Amino acid sequence: MSPLPRGANVSLSRENPQLQTADVTIEWGQVDPAFDSVLAMAAILVGANGKAASQEDLVFFNQLQAPDDAAQWAEMQGGEKVRVQLSRVPDSVERLAMVLYIDALPASVPRTLQNLQTCVVKVSDASTGSTMVTSENMALGFHSETASIVAELYKRKGEWKFRLVGQGYAAGLRGVLEEYGVPR
Repeated sequence: MSPLPRGANVSLSRENPQLQTADVTIEWGQVDPAFDSVLAMAAILVGANGKAASQEDLVFFNQLQAPDDAAQWAEMQGGEKVRVQLSRVPDSVERLAMVLYIDALPASVPRTLQNLQTCVVKVSDASTGSTMVTSENMALGFHSETASIVAELYKRKGEWKFRLVGQGYAAGLRGVLEEYGVPR
């Protein structure tokens, strides 16, 4: 399996028609421990209008699951993951935006995602553990952003698909939440 490049997409349902639960993982590997403690992943459940319906549609370390248990956040060594139970994703949700961001840093320690040497996104079948998709090293495309929508898991014509995005935000998670209309 060759790494999926930024901007590419793949049909998960076609590759695995029995897929029930997908793990979307962002791995950043070994980094400075001070930097590792502020890197975080979030998932935003987004409707057809391009907006989240409520603050409950943001899944991250302070809100571990979405309504109906459709998505759950988990920490892991050198990264984080969101487990998505596909049948529990409400029909009103068109996609899940996967976000990598810098949570908080003292002003004396400016960091951006460009400080990462590695950022790999993987999609696995949670029931078997088999990896279905692996991205290229997305860290090579980061610059001054403090948050990035690295990927999307989305429904199209009854099929679950996955797309690498890599859209950066200098305004950090705040900028992402504003774009998706997540109430604060």
